[in-house]
Amino acid sequence: MTYMEIAEQLQQEISAGGFAPGSKLSARGIADRFAVSYLTGNRALNTLTERGLVRRKPRGGSYVNGEPEKNFLIGYSIEHYLQNAFNQTAGVFRKMLLNEFRQYSCKVRMLSLDDWNPDWLGDLDALLFSHEINNEQQKVAESLGIPVIQFYGETIRNHPFHQVVIDLESGYRELFGHISPERFRRAIIVTGEEKTLAGRGRLAERFLREAGFSRDQIEFIVADNLLPERNWPTWKELGKRCRGCFIFTCGDYLAAGLVSALMTEQIAIGRDVALAGYDNLEEYGFLPFGKPMITAVGYSRRDVASAIAKLLRTLIREPDVMNCQTILRIPTRLVFRETMRPDNSAETGQAHKIQKNGIQSV
Repeated sequence: MTYMEIAEQLQQEISAGGFAPGSKLSARGIADRFAVSYLTGNRALNTLTERGLVRRKPRGGSYVNGEPEKNFLIGYSIEHYLQNAFNQTAGVFRKMLLNEFRQYSCKVRMLSLDDWNPDWLGDLDALLFSHEINNEQQKVAESLGIPVIQFYGETIRNHPFHQVVIDLESGYRELFGHISPERFRRAIIVTGEEKTLAGRGRLAERFLREAGFSRDQIEFIVADNLLPERNWPTWKELGKRCRGCFIFTCGDYLAAGLVSALMTEQIAIGRDVALAGYDNLEEYGFLPFGKPMITAVGYSRRDVASAIAKLLRTLIREPDVMNCQTILRIPTRLVFRETMRPDNSAETGQAHKIQKNGIQSV
């Protein structure tokens, strides 16, 4: 028998009451019963799980559900970047999120920024935005009468939807606790004109002022473009005067070109200048810098994916929860690497993870 034939037979038996709710099933037991390989038995069990007839508990076995569970349909609207590099890094999170949805028997319809016909969205059970929402999109989303979550950046938006936001302050507090005028003669913030980057820069300035830096000791450098090659002249000029300084970059793409330019100016990053940034994309396999590895503040993409999937699941299954707006704050954490020592004496040949707080619900 094929695994599909076995799954069909077991489904009929479950529907006819041949297995009581909560009965345990195993791939080995299925294989022995139908005289097939373990792999075939496991594929049949996976099929029953996908159909909502069986629930698998992590490290706890597989059990018959009381009734088949509906496969909820989630609309996922995400910003598409023109540059392949941006899409590559965003793809790490998408993969994690889609995997989380699969664990909850949810199907996903990927939406482009133009897919805002209510007829096309009318069969959705929930909607997830991963971009800024304009007025038209907000009106359409509100008219659907389904749970809506926005996950986009570090700012709570002024709209009625549930939101998942990144808490910059937790990781910033760890980082800037190691920065002082006694240790560095100046602090340089490398940012951009884009609103999110500018916000990160303003928060960095606030922490530097709290650490005792005067306005004259803090310099802002606003990059013309996120792409490394566009800012090469700016980075080269900075390399001539940054010894003894602390540099904070408001995004890993800004750090990519800066690191290369400083090295061509014979600046030893981590010794002549300390450098830290925001994003920590290197932890997720995006390595545009080569060496040295960047000290960074970032957040767990896996924690975000898990939080979004659990929240959507709760909102769909418990409609009363929708009456209260939920805002989840995802903490950031600091990872020390080669470009900055945690103090004057400690060499950091390996990454040291400083802190990971729990997700806060507001």
